Amino acid sequence: MRSRPTNTAWPVPDPGTRLVPALGLVLASAAALSAQEPYTPAPTGPAIGANLIFQAFSGEDFETFHDGFGGTITGRYTARSGFQLLGGVHYSIHGVTGGPGDVRFLEVFVDPRYVLELFNSERIVLLVAGRAAFVRQTLSGAALEGGASGLVLGGSMGGIYGLNRRLAVELTLFFGGLWTDGVRAVEGAEKSGNGNVTTLQAGIVWSFPR
Repeated sequence: MRSRPTNTAWPVPDPGTRLVPALGLVLASAAALSAQEPYTPAPTGPAIGANLIFQAFSGEDFETFHDGFGGTITGRYTARSGFQLLGGVHYSIHGVTGGPGDVRFLEVFVDPRYVLELFNSERIVLLVAGRAAFVRQTLSGAALEGGASGLVLGGSMGGIYGLNRRLAVELTLFFGGLWTDGVRAVEGAEKSGNGNVTTLQAGIVWSFPR
């Protein structure tokens, strides 16, 4: 007697067992693409920054000004070529020899910069920059009174270290010439002032999402 063939049904896999490997493959692919995505602490586009600064004057005309501290607020735009245009406002306070007064130093500046990427680092870039600035000094004390306006021209070098894709730490050293006029001594005589200024600044930079 012949036995009837029986219909053997293959087990139907649970949809969840298909979804888990597929999801794992998608996540693994996304992680691989993310790891290969170019990274730079100075991404193309706009960014804002804030810095603490230490500033020192040199030259006979500024020998009564002490070293001082202050801060800057900046905005910048970085092009794909690595060129960066930065503008900002600087404010610092300096003591004056011979009296209880001080010097308030206000500066509005523009820095054309160039960002230099390092081949062996994805988190660090170097930068070189120039600076042109209009300055205003407000003087008050036993040695000087009144105020002065002038110009700062110079250059700076520094570096940027990326903490993540949006936030970075920046350190720069600036050196330049300072030319002012209209400084009035206590006796009332006016004279121009020429000297040098050195500024060390450290702060943070936040890049807008692209």
